[in-house]
Amino acid sequence: MNTAESIIAGAQDGVVSSSVLAEVATKFALPLLAVEKIALINGVIPRRYYRNIGTITPLQQLSLLDGRCVLLGCGGLGGYVAEALARLGVGYIRIVDHDIFSESNLNRQLFAITSKIGFPKVTVVQEAIEGINSAIKVTPYREKLRRENAVSLLADVDIVIDALDNFEARSCLLSFCSAKGVPIVGGSIAGWYGMIYHHISPPKNLLQIFTSLSGHKGIEEFLGNPSFTPALVASIQVALVCQIITGAITTGGLIQFLDVLNMKFEKFEI
Repeated sequence: MNTAESIIAGAQDGVVSSSVLAEVATKFALPLLAVEKIALINGVIPRRYYRNIGTITPLQQLSLLDGRCVLLGCGGLGGYVAEALARLGVGYIRIVDHDIFSESNLNRQLFAITSKIGFPKVTVVQEAIEGINSAIKVTPYREKLRRENAVSLLADVDIVIDALDNFEARSCLLSFCSAKGVPIVGGSIAGWYGMIYHHISPPKNLLQIFTSLSGHKGIEEFLGNPSFTPALVASIQVALVCQIITGAITTGGLIQFLDVLNMKFEKFEI
């Protein structure tokens, strides 16, 4: 039997377990991710994605496995984003963060636990999300985003995810995405409030907004960052990433503001 036949033979009611896929991957010396793609192409759903189906189609799940993204920031927002991307089945995730986990991260950052204080965030996050989904490819970069390294960190991806915490890096990011026409999904948080933005090909006026704020501290310096706002904003970011990768969103963009204290949600076209 070839690869597809082996997968079909091991499936039950059109669904195949990770253990069967792992056996097929070993037998044919293929990456597990490649075997999952072969399963979907042949109408078989990997069990780890079975509960995705209905929200998304098998063809869209295949698009996610082919998806290539870069996640900038692995802290409050980025940790939740990374976990959701892995569970969703985005196949290739590049994670970028120069920082280490500290005690002040324990109140809100998903992968900040006491035993990991002092460890690089990218190392901890890579290990955690590969434990969630062993098929995906995770590449860590312990670096700060700068104009000098923007091309190497941001090249060859379908979408950029902004989970940054400073305006200078965000301006650099938007400058790259505007010039290259790379889709972007971003977010930020402060206290009870959150902001999410996305655009398929970021316009210059969006870049100008964040460039004008360079040198200023974010409002989170004064309002703090509780545990619940990052999870909410990150979830919306990943929902947008899913829609962009699967082709549900193909043009334009929005900036959205959340006020969790008063349960208000506003959005504006950009």
